[in-house]
Parts: sequence; structure tokens; C-alpha cells
Amino acid sequence: MKIAVCDDNEIYLKALLNIMGDIVEPNDRVDSFSNGNDLLALYDKADAYDLIILDIKMPGLTGLEVAQEIRLIDEDAYIVLLTRYGEYALEAYSVHPYDFIIKPVNSDKLLDVLRKVRSKLPRPETIAIKTEHGLLSISISSIYAVEVFHTTLLFYTADGDFKSTGRIKEICQKLTPFGFFQIHKSIVVNLSWIRYVDIENSFVVVEGQKKFQIAARRKSEFMGAFKCRGQEWAV
Repeated sequence: MKIAVCDDNEIYLKALLNIMGDIVEPNDRVDSFSNGNDLLALYDKADAYDLIILDIKMPGLTGLEVAQEIRLIDEDAYIVLLTRYGEYALEAYSVHPYDFIIKPVNSDKLLDVLRKVRSKLPRPETIAIKTEHGLLSISISSIYAVEVFHTTLLFYTADGDFKSTGRIKEICQKLTPFGFFQIHKSIVVNLSWIRYVDIENSFVVVEGQKKFQIAARRKSEFMGAFKCRGQEWAV
């Protein structure tokens, strides 16, 4: 997900970016701007932001004015406005904001907004893998996990298990934007299909009773990614 954050207050901007750093997913891109002019100057419809977080009250171009300019070229971006209680509420609706966040920013509220926006973004439905019978198209949402044995990739899915060849790094890059996480150097799991988490003993169980070990050095990052998806520990 591509995210733009714009706030003229350096302290608020840094605080917001610190929170974002803890809850965004690995493939997310977060760009920050201290004024609306810089954001508009770099705005490219061909590489548009999915989510734009704007402070309403800024010197020069206000957040509302920036949002109005963005709406002229991009009707699809999700705009979230940073505000204090009730200020500019009526005027703000003219730019069709997705949500409002009260300052100072609450991490739980921001996490909720990110999760909801992410769920609305379009996702490719399939991934093509090479098998001994040729190319096979697999539904991304059906994949529980991918495990590598040397150069053999094993896809565990709702439609059965499939063997392919390739590198786990390449598969991880393709699947990470869709809620997958590499918990071990040889294992990528779909966070949505995790059914049990044992942090103390460092393993997860995905749909189909497949059990996978979490590498010690990935445990902390995994816990953050799992929380970012809005899921609770099963232990």
C-alpha cells in the first residue's frame, strides 16, 4: 500500500511516522510531506497513493484545499483528515474523506484505518507457478503457506498441495503485499489462515493443521505483522 502523510507540525509528523513504522506491512511505502504544495507537486496519478493522511489546518494550502486538488485528478484515493474535535467537519465532507483521526493520533485508531483501507484495495486473484505439468494458476487467497526444500517449493492450499521450483525470496516478494509473512528462511505463511500461535514455543498452525516453526530473529516482526492484520493471539 502506498501512503502519503502531510502535516506541517514537525513534532506531530514525526510522532505519526513513528507509529506508522510499527504497524505498516513490509511492502508498504510511506512518504511524508511538511506542506501541501510538495505533496501536490509530486502527486502522480499513474503511481497514485492508496491512502493520504492530511492535517486539515496548515499554513499556505490547508489540508482541505490539498484534498480538493487531489480529487480533481484522483477520485479513488482514500483521504483521511487529521483534525481536532469538530473543526472544519462540515466543509471536509466536500472532499469525500474516508475517515477522520483526532489529534494527537491514537495508534489503535490509525491501525484500524489502515486495516480497513487495505481490505478495500483491489488484489490480483491468482499467482502462476511452474509445475511438472506446466503453468498452474493458484488463487492467492487459497494459499495457506509456502515451504521450500532446496529448490522445490511446496504450496499448501485449500485446493491441495502443489510442487513448483523457484526461490522462496521471489515468492515472498510476490505474496507479502497480500498478507503473507516469512516466519522462517524456508517458510512463508498466509496470516489470514493462521489458526493457532504459540509464541513461547515459537510455532504457528495454519489451516489444514500444518505446523511451522517461527525463527527466533523473526518472532518480534511476526508478532507486529500479525497484530497489524487485526488478528488476536490464539494462545
